[in-house]
Amino acid sequence: MKVDEKNLGNRLYLEDFPKICAQEDPSRLYWPSSPYGGSRANSSEAGDRHVWEIWSGWQDYKY
Repeated sequence: MKVDEKNLGNRLYLEDFPKICAQEDPSRLYWPSSPYGGSRANSSEAGDRHVWEIWSGWQDYKY
């Protein structure tokens, strides 16, 4: 996976950490962050998602 040059810190999460985890414990899947997945972080399309509207008090939890 090619790392975005504007976000060089992503190299740790998208290249370095997956390699280290695969070497140390190849039986486990690596998940780069939370939230993660879809077309962008916290996408409702795929991956895991944080419900910031509720956590931040922007919306009633019953919604």
